[in-house]
Amino acid sequence: MMEVIRSYVNESRKKYLLLQNNITFDQLIVCLDTIEDAEEAITEFLSGNQRFYYLSIYGIFQALIIQQDAVKYLNKALCSVDINLIKEYPELDNIRKVRNLAVGHPTKNHYKTFNQISRISIKNNSFSLLKRYENGGSSLEEIDINDLILKQKEFVGNDLTKIIKIIREDYNQHKKRFEMNNLTDLIPKSINYNITKLYEGRSSDREIISIVQINLDVVQDTVQKVKDGVIERYESLEAILSLKYLFEKIEFILNKLSVLYATSSIDDLEVEIYVDACKMQMQELFEIAQNIDEEFKN
Repeated sequence: MMEVIRSYVNESRKKYLLLQNNITFDQLIVCLDTIEDAEEAITEFLSGNQRFYYLSIYGIFQALIIQQDAVKYLNKALCSVDINLIKEYPELDNIRKVRNLAVGHPTKNHYKTFNQISRISIKNNSFSLLKRYENGGSSLEEIDINDLILKQKEFVGNDLTKIIKIIREDYNQHKKRFEMNNLTDLIPKSINYNITKLYEGRSSDREIISIVQINLDVVQDTVQKVKDGVIERYESLEAILSLKYLFEKIEFILNKLSVLYATSSIDDLEVEIYVDACKMQMQELFEIAQNIDEEFKN
């Protein structure tokens, strides 16, 4: 499930939107890593290779609480959902309570008891928690760590499934807006002809140059429409930096041609070099547009 969430987070548009708030993005990445790291600690505990029982018990409760917090803040960072663990998940709150009593704040009278782990009771991932009350009484509470872990695993699995559903629906709804509107449809069938006509700008005949300018306008208009279409799909060209750079190159070439056609003395070789470059870059743009169309159909 974590890989599925990471794949959505790394989708170009989603990642760009998340990066608009560096604090939220950093928190999101740390939450994802922490959930996995805590799961590794839990798995290691369950493997039964604990050599140091007290250290293992202290460690497993810390891992459980850290994982709970990470899931809580993952919801906040990725889905803008604020989870109240105490009200919505009382079993998780019980895990936090056991942790506080046993290894978090055993000497602090927060729950009106002083607490300690009964050393002789530690076995098979369980222990007895001795509680000493203010009135002088005491009691033993049996703590089954395996049971607590199972409850938390159920919560984490269910919650990550909800997160995947939310981000998947958001992604699919966005894609649906464009499934019938292809970027390639913005590129006229005549575009190769229009680009070829730019070679005629090597002429000093102003009448021919005016016709060339019409074709240059078609190419420039096409580039702008595709550019706007990309921004609609990804919010910004910053979401795909390689494509942003491609648009910059094409616009640079077209602006150079526009300046050349406006001069009284046209350098034939220079025109040919820029038109060659324009043809090559426009072909690359068309192929990228095809790939984007496929992405928004699937």
